[in-house]
Amino acid sequence: MTPSLSDADKIRQLEFRVQSLKQANQQLYRQQEQFRTTFAQAAVGIVHTGVGGEFLMVNPTFCKMVGYGANKLTKMTFVE
Repeated sequence: MTPSLSDADKIRQLEFRVQSLKQANQQLYRQQEQFRTTFAQAAVGIVHTGVGGEFLMVNPTFCKMVGYGANKLTKMTFVE
């Protein structure tokens, strides 16, 4: 049988878990910001499409390449 933890030990464990989650959340936020910056500033056109061919995300370079704005493209499909 495992010995039960004291209330202080339980609090330390919870504090550690909360701190770990905060750190993971901060890292995820930094990675998302890095992705958004890379996507927006890429010298090549980049698109994300859904399984039906709809544009989910388009970067400014792709918009310039095809002559449509992001708002219009995200209402279109790749075939159009």
